[in-house]
Amino acid sequence: MNELNIEAEIALLKNNQENLTEKVESLTMRVDHHDKIYGIINKMSTNIEVMCEQMKNMKTDISSVKGDVLSVKGELNEIKSKPGKNWEKFLWAVGGGIVAAVLGFVMAHVGINA
Repeated sequence: MNELNIEAEIALLKNNQENLTEKVESLTMRVDHHDKIYGIINKMSTNIEVMCEQMKNMKTDISSVKGDVLSVKGELNEIKSKPGKNWEKFLWAVGGGIVAAVLGFVMAHVGINA
């Protein structure tokens, strides 16, 4: 009977060994899967860091462009105001010419010689 108990114990131990082997293989596969996921998360983290740095650079560039736009806007307003001044000068010159022509015409008809 001792031999039967020993054989039963050996069978039980082999069964336990097989169960443990299956569990170890399952856990090994899970660890491998988690390693892959960790690698993906690590790459994503690196990509996010790069994107943050690029966004900082973009912010600097946008600030520079904004300053340039404001400068150009000021220059454009200055240019817009100049033709108005020139137009006013032109109108004064035309008005003065018309007044001079009318006075000259009146003086010629009245008989005043210059």
